[in-house]
Amino acid sequence: MNKRTILSLSLASVLTLYNTATAQTYSLQSFEGTVKEIKFSCKPGSETLTIVCGRDTLLINYWATDYVKVLDNRFLQIVYSIRAGSNKGVENMLLLCVDSNRLYQALHVRCFSEYDMRNVSHIKGNPNEYQLFKLKAQLLGNSKSTYKLKVNIHDESTSESDPKTNHNYNKQMILNFDPVRNRFFGTPDNDAYLKL
Repeated sequence: MNKRTILSLSLASVLTLYNTATAQTYSLQSFEGTVKEIKFSCKPGSETLTIVCGRDTLLINYWATDYVKVLDNRFLQIVYSIRAGSNKGVENMLLLCVDSNRLYQALHVRCFSEYDMRNVSHIKGNPNEYQLFKLKAQLLGNSKSTYKLKVNIHDESTSESDPKTNHNYNKQMILNFDPVRNRFFGTPDNDAYLKL
């Protein structure tokens, strides 16, 4: 082998390893009982998460994966961060399921947001503001007709410059699963808290 061939093979091996390291595959049981693979990957520098199942492809604005879990072998929970700006952190939660060879977004919501401008004395006027939003979800039930999602939300905001916006509350809600649309839903009052 000449040097050019060895270099080409080495480069191809490195690229294959890199692409394998940045791609992940999870198996889910579809609602009709077959096992389906969901693959997701992110090309470096693209800030787009690509999720593929069969012929369906979903593209998500993305910064980093925080964690991935399979729930009851039927749902894939992906919690990921997005680029949010200075002094702000944001995470979203995506629940995926498969039915009739189609990929469905059963729920796609903000699950964490924090904005912290406390102790920032170098900014003129020292705004002293803080906002925190946390959402935790727990899957209940064991079939398409009995699935529910128990959601706990914590939301707080403190601001010296606009004190009328100050609040601190905890809310719990149950979201039902629509077996036709394959998505979780709440009441109109609850949906106001479920945002992206």
